[in-house]
Amino acid sequence: MQIIRTPGEGWTKFELLAEGRAISRVVVLDLKMRIGRAVVRVAGVGGVWTHPDHRLKGYARRVMESALAYMAEEGFDISLLFGIPEFYNKFGYASVLPDCRVSVATSDAKRADPKGGFKIRSLTKADYDAVLSIYETNNYHRTGSIVRDRGRWKGFTKGTDYGAKPLSFVVESSEGVVGYAVYDDATNRLDVAEVGFKRPEAMPAILLHLAELAESRAVEVVNFYAPLDHPFVKFLRRFGCEARVVYPRDRAGMGRVVNLRGLFEKIRFELEHRLMEARPTGFKGTLVFETDIGKVPLRVEGRAVSIPSRARGGLPVRMPQRRLIQLVMGFLGLDEIMLDPECEVPWEAMPVLRALFPEGFPHTWRPDWF
Repeated sequence: MQIIRTPGEGWTKFELLAEGRAISRVVVLDLKMRIGRAVVRVAGVGGVWTHPDHRLKGYARRVMESALAYMAEEGFDISLLFGIPEFYNKFGYASVLPDCRVSVATSDAKRADPKGGFKIRSLTKADYDAVLSIYETNNYHRTGSIVRDRGRWKGFTKGTDYGAKPLSFVVESSEGVVGYAVYDDATNRLDVAEVGFKRPEAMPAILLHLAELAESRAVEVVNFYAPLDHPFVKFLRRFGCEARVVYPRDRAGMGRVVNLRGLFEKIRFELEHRLMEARPTGFKGTLVFETDIGKVPLRVEGRAVSIPSRARGGLPVRMPQRRLIQLVMGFLGLDEIMLDPECEVPWEAMPVLRALFPEGFPHTWRPDWF
């Protein structure tokens, strides 16, 4: 048996061959993702498959280990995947994306009252630049959001799930496209995978059109798969809504650190930005993050952050990388991390760590799932 590596445009495929036939496979996507305002290089894991006749023989493990070695060689900062339960944790992955859904009764959503003469029409390829511009503006600091490459983006290819065919529309005004929405092509539900807007006045037009679509399908509820701190979700509150958040364990949106130093170097300016926005902590010193994949120092002086070349001295912050990625992504806050007996944080470092790594609602929009 041998593992072969096949490169493509923006992806690399790994296959375990037996007698010339692939019996196990994984595809690594070369992506960029935001952590706050920072952009990191992400190895997206998808296309995981093992032939039914060869399952439970450790072949998927061999392919995954080969893929992880490749990620380290190629300088990826982190890896992300959307996985089945109780498998990818064996490779250091931990859940990092809460699953948020907000539901609004169709009758309540119909109360939306757009002002300004907006026009609704189907999305076309000619709208791609405008939609990407809105997406970038709405998500420039959204941890977990994928950076969409204008040269490679092929529009919305999925809805709220892998088998869900997407439908989409744009909202137009005299200034052009000012909003859009993506929803599933289904007759018995109205599930919205993504919304975007150029200015707040477009939000009532988006909501009203979705309510009309739901009414035409005789659907009583419109479901939005969006983070709870998103401006559109906050807009929905005035109409009455129900929010549901699932924090999965060892499944769904999972991540792991690949290059510890590289990750911290990429997010250094974002960490400085967070210190500028937080109350002064008075901390001056070096934090040394010690994990099972290595250590990295973080020097904090006032609101300045640097990454020294060597981890000499400093306060040790000990945690497995699976907890560190949850902290960095904002999936768990420091106080939750500290409940893990494997984590040790000096009390004097806790205020600055809370400022550096606030918890939030990291989110990868469902059309970008892989």
